Amino acid sequence: MSRFIQSPLLHLAVTLSSSASLFLLGYLLLLFGWWIPVFPAALVYFFNGEVLYSFYWYGQSLKFRIAERQRVIRQSYSAIHNGPLQTLAYALQLMQTDDYSHSLLKDELQRLDSELRDIHEFMERSVLVPEKQLYLTGNFAIDLNEPLHELLYQVYSNTLLRSLPCFADIEVHITQFKPMEESTLSAEHKQEVARFFEEALCNVGLHAKAATQLEITCAQIESQNVIRIIDNGKGLDKDNLSASIISGRGTKQAVEISRRLRGMFQRKPNHPEGIVCELLWPIKSSRSRFF
Repeated sequence: MSRFIQSPLLHLAVTLSSSASLFLLGYLLLLFGWWIPVFPAALVYFFNGEVLYSFYWYGQSLKFRIAERQRVIRQSYSAIHNGPLQTLAYALQLMQTDDYSHSLLKDELQRLDSELRDIHEFMERSVLVPEKQLYLTGNFAIDLNEPLHELLYQVYSNTLLRSLPCFADIEVHITQFKPMEESTLSAEHKQEVARFFEEALCNVGLHAKAATQLEITCAQIESQNVIRIIDNGKGLDKDNLSASIISGRGTKQAVEISRRLRGMFQRKPNHPEGIVCELLWPIKSSRSRFF
């Protein structure tokens, strides 16, 4: 009963009326010559109903607070991973190249400093306005109530403005952003999908060396929602790609997102060159949503 009645006053009223019904039943049976000790049963029922009610909702409140903290931690790490960590990775790559210069490194470190300072504001906003907006690098905010394909297009446009090295060589952009079935997606799901998309684009900007073409598909295809990113760069060799798929933090996050969506994530070589990164999850019919 505690699971269905959330109001304490209503729960107390139901408990008292049920206890009174037990006394009334005992009195009626007594009139017919049946003596049943209802007071101990009513006392135990009332005690269990009120005391266990408090314990039940305390446990539910504790679970909610833990889930909320885990949500904030997960979103904060995604923001750090797709922002400052990507800038730091580029700065480290820059130091290992032949065209390394102090001025370029200084620019990246200044950008890293700015992004790290933005994380504090991002975390405050995530706590105060949960599941309302998605904040990207540069304090760019996107309303999570927008259709998913439009949300992903804004992520795409914002991410390609970042000064990641491999974006400069891409000359051909083939994009397909079409409406997707999202009636079963919560705002948190949409935020996680957008973070996955951002991280996949950042990987292209960092690792797709000599890439000249980027193909993006975000659409509903037959009975699945599909997010697919394909580049034709040299990228990682097979050994490094396998290691990234197994141990990469971004990969683990993508696998976790696909699990929550009951879908599938994969990153595989593209032929003749490049990487295919895609997230697919099934579209639930109205019948399955009802059940």
